[in-house]
Amino acid sequence: MSYKHETGHFQVPLNSTKKGNSDGKELKLFYQRWIPNNVPPKPGCDLVIHHGLGEHSDRYGNVLSVLEDTGITIYTYDVRGCGRSEGKPGHAEDLFHLAEDLGVFLEFIDKEHKVTKPILYGNSMGGATVLTFIGVSKENQERAKAVVATGAALGVEKNCYQTTMSGLLSCLRGVVPNVCLDAGLDNKKLSRDQNVVEAFNGDTMTHPMIAVGLAFSLLESGRKEIIPTAKTVTLPIFLAHGGADVITDPKGSEEYYENCASTKKTLKIYPDLLHEIHNELKEDKEKVLADIKQFITENMS
Repeated sequence: MSYKHETGHFQVPLNSTKKGNSDGKELKLFYQRWIPNNVPPKPGCDLVIHHGLGEHSDRYGNVLSVLEDTGITIYTYDVRGCGRSEGKPGHAEDLFHLAEDLGVFLEFIDKEHKVTKPILYGNSMGGATVLTFIGVSKENQERAKAVVATGAALGVEKNCYQTTMSGLLSCLRGVVPNVCLDAGLDNKKLSRDQNVVEAFNGDTMTHPMIAVGLAFSLLESGRKEIIPTAKTVTLPIFLAHGGADVITDPKGSEEYYENCASTKKTLKIYPDLLHEIHNELKEDKEKVLADIKQFITENMS
């Protein structure tokens, strides 16, 4: 890839501030900045990528590669407790907590790099996070130029483990919301490309953990709290899902699309593809990445 690559850190409150429970403690999160080398960077054209559960920001090389000739500058960061960021693995209070962190990062890159209205791109839990963020307020929508959400965790096709966990989490979240458990995800269902699965399993910066509060939020909040906010969203938005995804339910993306008020909205369901549509088999991922690139380039300026 032909980018100038920079790394750094920014600070977020340890605890969520939405209920006034921030105690002044902070976590240091790792971020990366990718400035195009092949073409001049286009002023005001920026993309922020929010990764999914248990992974990290290095896993989006396919996205970076397809965008390197567009002139867009790309920012990624490792979510709290993931990759090279501080925090207990898997810990966040809920999706709104992660959306707060995203807001802090947007403030940081505005101050440090003059990024005012980036395109937001979230995958899986990251997709749910960016949709949570823009659904909080019109002010948050005004901080973004457009949104890409792939495999967004707006509904979960629950297996037996997750169905049992949902009931248990409902009881536990009011008592021990910060306890972290195994998320019970089947990594073989990430992609039909076994190289992707093997790389994920062998990656020392991935983990299977999730906090009780965040797990309940991912299992239950999509249809109850995030999709209802779609009627307030007027930003250009690209929603995409693998039709065979069994980690997050494609129907969640369909319902969000149906409820979204935007006059510039796109929904792509790719038959047979699993969860990480940008990391699928070669011909399929090339189609996905071309669609994402088209949307981003159409909404850069």
